[in-house]
Amino acid sequence: GSDPVDPAERSSVEDQIAALSDAELLNESLATLSEESAAILRAKHIDDWTFERIATERKLPLGTVKTSYYKAIEKLRTRIGPRWRNGANP
Repeated sequence: GSDPVDPAERSSVEDQIAALSDAELLNESLATLSEESAAILRAKHIDDWTFERIATERKLPLGTVKTSYYKAIEKLRTRIGPRWRNGANP
């Protein structure tokens, strides 16, 4: 289509995080995030909350929640991505 960013590419790291079987690697990577970012990421992927629910529950603006989430994803992409591709996980 006309969308220059492939949605499949955008969600690939999110899919890897959701499917990550190596809890130690994930926990080690989450430990590099701020407490707020890690909590938002956990709420989104473990608790399966919407951004709106996270914002309401944490009493944060929706934009702050989304910004924190996507910055956390980018940080994890940088940290986990190379290890994932190098066979750290099946």
